[in-house]
Amino acid sequence: MTALSSELRDQTAASTPSSNHPRERRRRSLSTWRRVLTMAAFETRMLARQRTTLLTLLMGPALVFGIAVVQQTADPAAWSRLMGLGSLVVIVFSTHWGALFVAVARREQQVFKRLRTSELSSAQLVAAVFGPFVILGVLEVVLVSVLFAARGGVHPQAVLPWALGVLLASAGLVAAGVAVAGVSASTEKANWTGVPLIFLVAGAANLLLMPLPDERISMALLMVPFVSLVDLVSRSTNASTGLAELPLPLPAEVTDLLLLGLWSGAALWFAVSRWRWEPRS
Repeated sequence: MTALSSELRDQTAASTPSSNHPRERRRRSLSTWRRVLTMAAFETRMLARQRTTLLTLLMGPALVFGIAVVQQTADPAAWSRLMGLGSLVVIVFSTHWGALFVAVARREQQVFKRLRTSELSSAQLVAAVFGPFVILGVLEVVLVSVLFAARGGVHPQAVLPWALGVLLASAGLVAAGVAVAGVSASTEKANWTGVPLIFLVAGAANLLLMPLPDERISMALLMVPFVSLVDLVSRSTNASTGLAELPLPLPAEVTDLLLLGLWSGAALWFAVSRWRWEPRS
């Protein structure tokens, strides 16, 4: 963290405005975002150096790769459903879990408290620390899509809703990880506080792929946090008619996006309300 602080201070000294001219204010704004990107790059390098965090980030892709390897069907619809499941699994077991433990560990080690003395605002600090997780989540879903396209021949056709859904789910699940960290007093307790949401999301997503006796069960599963991503990704391939649909006067893809936005907003609100800069007593 000393190297990062020195780097940020150097950039601040080099970009200090000499006047209140609009051009100088624009330069100051650009230098602020440059410092955010500098810190985000530093955080990304730290993730690669920490073995436990790196293994956590690789766990999701490894699980999805196992699903793709053992799957033997040639049915494009089955592959589209599995791609939806894999997209959610890779975010839940990698970036969500990673964000949870990084948030708890950094707070426990009082890293957040020390970072508050930098030139960045609180919001910029949080964005720099957890923004890389959001980007990694999106990149891992892209990797999953490429893998399943190679195995089953399906890939997203409706790119815009697919991209929006993946971005919302990645950001929302990272925020959910930070929110869970807010109620976790230590890294040891985070092993337990993080499990219920993961089991709920992963279990509901798996059940959604199965034949169910009543479509009302499917609708209920669709409303479980972030599970609508499975349906959205499946529909985006045009190889499947979807897994569930709520009785709303909206296209199913729009409903899936609204659900993802709703849960992402709820996770962000809870993360902000439970945020602590210092270790919980």
